[in-house]
Formats: sequence, structure tokens, C-alpha cells
Amino acid sequence: ESPAFVYSTEDLMDDALLIRGIADDAGCSLLYSVKACEVGAVLEVLDPYLSGFATSSLFEARLARRVQGSDGEVHLFTPGLRAEEVDELVGLCDYISMNSLGQLARYGRQVSGQARCGLRVNPGLSYVEDDRYDPGRRHSKLGVSIDKLVAAERAGSGTLRGVDGLHVHVNCDSDDLGELLETVRRMDACLGPMLSRMDWVNLGGGYLFGDVENIDPFYKAV
Repeated sequence: ESPAFVYSTEDLMDDALLIRGIADDAGCSLLYSVKACEVGAVLEVLDPYLSGFATSSLFEARLARRVQGSDGEVHLFTPGLRAEEVDELVGLCDYISMNSLGQLARYGRQVSGQARCGLRVNPGLSYVEDDRYDPGRRHSKLGVSIDKLVAAERAGSGTLRGVDGLHVHVNCDSDDLGELLETVRRMDACLGPMLSRMDWVNLGGGYLFGDVENIDPFYKAV
């Protein structure tokens, strides 16, 4: 008689098994973005199929760590990183991706001493028609523009010291994995020397694998 959130455990497990198989075939890790659904019981159903959880706040990082204990990985990306939360976050998270060069300058050394430090890249590609959900929209504040990153790399000023991975997320509810492949090719063309030094790359999400007809572009992207 009151509002309720109803989910199908069977459907969750079927979807997770499908995408787990794709990730295994590609040789990459599979993360679930907690912001899509923060119901603890849902995360517990998905946890056995995952390499870890992607989080965007201290609350989500606490929840993810509680669900999976010490076994899985917790990844964090947030444009609103708060100074008073960093100490707790580095204790909870295995990977923390900075949103800007300024954020990296403020917190990079603190993070890289305990967690894997990454940097979000904005490749300047836009695939989403609704600006509210388009990470690549004009004047986007999500990630360092690829041009700024190239300039920082060429300057050789040590700006990127401590960064061992890159994070990119450009889409929302897409069934075209060719867009991901195009994104990766742009990053490779612009950041090739930098990519060769990275230990990991987070390819983000926003793709509806259950609706995708051709998975090959994903394998090529990875």
C-alpha cells in the first residue's frame, strides 16, 4: 500500500552473467556503477559477478566496501571531492580518479600514497542528444579536456606525476559500441605516448549491452 522498489533477482543475475562473459572474453574487469541503484540487497546479488564497484561519493564508497568486504575493488570518481573526506576515501577505495588538473594538484600526492591515482579525460566527443546526460557537452566540467592534457604532457612539468591510469566516460544509454571504439581511437591518436605508460584505463559505461547487436567494437576498444 506504500511506494516500493521492486526488482527481479533472476533478471539481475542473468544480465550480470551476460556482461561478465563479455568482460571475460575481452580480458577486462567488470565494475558496477552504484549510482544506478544504491539498494544494498541489489549490490549483494551482483557482487559475485563483479570485479568491483564504481562509486561517486563517500556514502557509495562506504556501501560498496560494506557489501564486498576486503575482496573486491572500490573505484571512485567525483567532480566534488571534499578535502575533509579524502583520508577516509583513500582507506576505502583502491582506485580514485581525479576530475581536473587542479584536483590532481590538491589531492594527488595524498591519494597516490595509498590508492591507485587516475585522471578523467574528456575526449571532446558528444554522442548524447540530451545535454543533461551528455558528459561531452559544450563547456562540460567532467574530466580534463584532451587538449589540456596534451599541453600538460608536452610541458613536461611533472603535473601528471603519480597518475598511473586514465578514466573516460562519454555516453548514456547507448546501444552502439562503435562510439566507444571511436573514443578509444581518439585517445590513442592524441595520447598514445601517455597511454603506453599507464597501468590501467577505465572505459566508463553508458552502454546497454543487452540491446547491442554487435559486440566486436567493444573487443577492439579494449
